[in-house]
Amino acid sequence: MMIHVWRRTPTLLFALFTLVLIARPAGAEHKNGFQFRAEGAYAEFSAIDPLTGIVTDVSVYAADDEGYRATGDTAPERGSTLIVSITQYDPTCQGGGGKLDVAPEAGGGDPSCFYRELSGMLPTKDGAQVLPQDAFAVSRHRLDGAWLTATLTLVEWGPDGEPKTQEATLSLNWAATGEIRLMNENELYHQPYPDLPIGTQTGHRHAQQRSAAATGTITFDGLTYGLTSSFAVIWDFQEVLT
Repeated sequence: MMIHVWRRTPTLLFALFTLVLIARPAGAEHKNGFQFRAEGAYAEFSAIDPLTGIVTDVSVYAADDEGYRATGDTAPERGSTLIVSITQYDPTCQGGGGKLDVAPEAGGGDPSCFYRELSGMLPTKDGAQVLPQDAFAVSRHRLDGAWLTATLTLVEWGPDGEPKTQEATLSLNWAATGEIRLMNENELYHQPYPDLPIGTQTGHRHAQQRSAAATGTITFDGLTYGLTSSFAVIWDFQEVLT
């Protein structure tokens, strides 16, 4: 299912805060001089097969954590995240108004409708697969563009509850189309636990994002789909605790 947290312009940066803060390491907010920076891009795509009429919706979220550290740290940690979600369905089905909210095998819609969902994420839960450092990049300062080339495992859950997996490859390019939108926020943190050394801190957050157009390809099921975004953004987020 496609992600729609970016749809309403006034909430874009607030939704961004929620996404990137989840990636922070546990306990890092209790260190003096904690700093965090993440750059990323998001896009939604939709394509219709001219022969079968099947709709393929794709959403892609990619982020590179620039680093987080405390005063005295000499080597900031790094990490990257990639989330891909794919939905395919027959828009002529009557169940669910064409696009099913629940897959037929889960008890929703018309059981004769074609419907499937595939998803993949890096790093994997076991940490065995990660997004290479050079696989994703964002143009700094002005957020002019972003680039992604990656391979990841897609998982599809069958009606028997067993997962089916396959490799997918992505090659995408984001080009900025809108002006930079800025947001600044300060938040006071109070630590109620007496055994931690820091009781009160202030988080200084700064974010910026630009509307964009994303194009490229995705290959799965042995087929390559040309993609042109229906919605896309590029963003940058920073936080410092004092």
